[in-house]
Amino acid sequence: MSNSSISDIQKAFSAVSELKNNGINFEVWHARVRAAVHSLGTPTILDTAHRSASYDQRIAAAIQRKLQSNLFMLINMLTKCHEIIFNLIKHFEQTTAIITADAEHQLFSIKCQSDGNISKHLDDLERQYNHLISLRHKINDSTWINIIIASLLAAYRPIIDSLLASIKTQNKIGTELSTAYTPITLTPTTILTAVYAEALSYNLHTGKSSNNHQSSCDFKNDKKSQHSASIAESRLSCSEFHD
Repeated sequence: MSNSSISDIQKAFSAVSELKNNGINFEVWHARVRAAVHSLGTPTILDTAHRSASYDQRIAAAIQRKLQSNLFMLINMLTKCHEIIFNLIKHFEQTTAIITADAEHQLFSIKCQSDGNISKHLDDLERQYNHLISLRHKINDSTWINIIIASLLAAYRPIIDSLLASIKTQNKIGTELSTAYTPITLTPTTILTAVYAEALSYNLHTGKSSNNHQSSCDFKNDKKSQHSASIAESRLSCSEFHD
């Protein structure tokens, strides 16, 4: 309703949080702004100019009060709600593309360092992966698997080789036993679970804490790498790959 008072508008926008400069909360913010104008009886004001220019300006002012400083400076000269929303969407489409590209680059760049902790490394890797997903950037399983493997030190390669060998053997047996057998594949979860388990097993074997600053993936010789492979091989079973 174009006769909504300032107090009505303030009340309607009370549940709208401030839109952050980086736009990380834009989706929720936009939804709440739409809910606010809908409660005022003017749901189309964000899509087209309102018949009352003064009312449009009052709602526009309410929207601008919900912006952080950089965004406010970007659109403070606009007096129509639909123009503000259009410009914000356009701005964040460009910004999100840059943020996503940077986040993807960071994900590919994460490597397990010799002075780090393997559990923390995997946590950081998964956190960055989930950040990319939150940006609605799809990463297929094969790419995610390659990222995980490439991030590990060479000492963990025997675990991956053991997983692949086990899968190959199980698929061969499965197809020989039944024509209805569904082949199993290596998954990101399987790799992460195996590496986490190996790190824990190695810590228990050496008496080191999982919080030790020396990386459990920083193996010093081939004997330890062989120890990794043998534990991974003994741990594998058909049930694990069907999870």
